[in-house]
Amino acid sequence: MAQPLSIIRDINGYPTTGEFQCLVFTNTAQYFTLTANSVTTVTVPAGNYSRLMANIKAAVAAEDPLVWVLPAASPTLTLPSGTVAATLAELNPGCKVVVPGQVLQFLTSQTGVNVSITYYVLPS
Repeated sequence: MAQPLSIIRDINGYPTTGEFQCLVFTNTAQYFTLTANSVTTVTVPAGNYSRLMANIKAAVAAEDPLVWVLPAASPTLTLPSGTVAATLAELNPGCKVVVPGQVLQFLTSQTGVNVSITYYVLPS
């Protein structure tokens, strides 16, 4: 089971995880290495919860990683071509709300990008 996420209120009373709040280790995580120019799909783990926070991190030894993430099984994710196009994909999204069983697509033009996703249960 994924670790529950602790939500606090900021100075204005809005829910937040806090700018400097440190996340605890979770027992629900995925990690993988991306192959350049090849889409990798990941399915959010199933469980007895309605939504999760996915904390997505990417790293590569020599430079800052550029990883595109699409929150759907289709359409197939493609790298930008220099023309303006409508897309749901985001570059290095960091943290996203996801649901169990949701498919995420990952794509990079770089070699050897390591990705980790840690999941935390969000309050209902």
